[in-house]
Amino acid sequence: MGQLVPRIRDHVDCVSYIQQGIDGRPRPWYFVVDADTGYRAPVSPEEAEVIMAMRRLNRESSIEHVTREVRVNSGLALGESAVRELVAHLERLGLTGAETSAEAIRHTQLQGRREAYQAHQLAALNTCLQRMADEVPYYQELFAGRPEPARSLADLARFPVLTKALLRANFHRLQPAWFTQEPCAVRFLSSSGTTETRTQTVHLVDELSRGYAIGFSVLNLNPGADSFRIAYLTPPVCSGTACHMDMRLPYEQRLMPNGRLLLLNSFRDPSTVPPEALEAILHELLAFGPTVLAGDAAYLAALARFLLASGRRCPSVKAVVTSYGVSSALHLHVIAQAFECPIHDLYSATETGPVAGTCAAGRYHVLEPCHVEVVDDAGPVGPGQLGKVLVTTLHNKLTPLLRYETGDLARAATGPCGCGWAHSEVLLALEGRVQDLITDSRGQPITPRAVDRVIAQEPAGLPVQYYGLLQRAATSYVLVVVPGAGYGAATERTLRARAHELLGRAIDLAIEPRGSLPPAPNGKYRLCYRQHLGL
Repeated sequence: MGQLVPRIRDHVDCVSYIQQGIDGRPRPWYFVVDADTGYRAPVSPEEAEVIMAMRRLNRESSIEHVTREVRVNSGLALGESAVRELVAHLERLGLTGAETSAEAIRHTQLQGRREAYQAHQLAALNTCLQRMADEVPYYQELFAGRPEPARSLADLARFPVLTKALLRANFHRLQPAWFTQEPCAVRFLSSSGTTETRTQTVHLVDELSRGYAIGFSVLNLNPGADSFRIAYLTPPVCSGTACHMDMRLPYEQRLMPNGRLLLLNSFRDPSTVPPEALEAILHELLAFGPTVLAGDAAYLAALARFLLASGRRCPSVKAVVTSYGVSSALHLHVIAQAFECPIHDLYSATETGPVAGTCAAGRYHVLEPCHVEVVDDAGPVGPGQLGKVLVTTLHNKLTPLLRYETGDLARAATGPCGCGWAHSEVLLALEGRVQDLITDSRGQPITPRAVDRVIAQEPAGLPVQYYGLLQRAATSYVLVVVPGAGYGAATERTLRARAHELLGRAIDLAIEPRGSLPPAPNGKYRLCYRQHLGL
């Protein structure tokens, strides 16, 4: 008998997420889960089979025994050398050995996990660069030959930024030559916006599915569970592949073939949505029984207020996932009241797919299919500093994006996170869109998130449903609000004091209560904006 390998720890397991693709074939994605530390990470089918074989053996075993167990139960023709390498990798990740305290396990695992994550991302980047140079006309011209392999992820800085204008102008040249010649299951995605500003990308269904599976894993959700059901309430022009969807489609046409995903009929203006529309949505939710409710917080807040006002609940919902933009604390507060469950945020863009998700500490962990840079004109920003978000998609073979400028702002992390995803890249906060920046009375930039931190602080005591801060001139502003119950002179004094705290004393500020506050043409709420950009 060969050398014994350690057993998998008792609280380590492998879970699968099986999604039915548009071609009807089931697609399994595998994740290793460490219940002691909260660590969850995607693994290959080979890694998954080795973990499950070691779990079934449940003892110290030889490489020969593990290899035989894999072959008998999975049919994978893994040799002993491949199994030995995979077992060594699991040891480096701290998934084997004797049980000890969670803190001790977390401490010993962290370095190995960071090294494995960085090595994986670097290898994925170099594979991506090679594929771009070999297959994609736009990058073949840009590189003028095959680029030198990256020695670290920081080497990305030697490449130019890909802007939205360049993406629009080179959409077909960013696709590999084989795309129109080989049959494959794909999804065309188009961003919200006008025809002139809209961007398009193409994704393999498998790659897009894997990205969302990883995103849900960061959020500590398991789409592979038998009970998993998800319903989406989004702006009417931002329902993924159902972009610009008819808001009157029957239930059967909005229920996905696997019966586990429902697109809810949306509405144009959450601040004035009629009760009968919300009643119809609630009726569908109660019939469908989603465990996860996802969507734009401004739209979910309208539903939440309806539930609270009518004294009803949606008991099947165990988690809410927000996306589509910066969520105001006002909206998150009422959502938490109505659904009484955890709220997560998934940062995603049409062009890139899922990018990052929040852990329990509220930090954004970058998902494995992407690499994110936060930069200013001088290069990468320091910890806690504000910068533009650049995303490199490491696994999109059909529209690969290298240092794509998303138009979003973020703050770089100030230190490592203590959660189970501590090995990954971290963003401290997402701050909103570049185009929504305003300035204070001294000319300093103010992000939508910074506006909300001040205006919407202590949301439980602020009787405001929606607001938008408009900058008309250098020191002239209008704060438009949709009042809630109890709004009055005292509320306006509070809002004025907060606006002065945010913008400075030497400003001209008008507060305008209105009966409605329609979203921007793309269906998204803008917490602040400059007048020349329009609503």
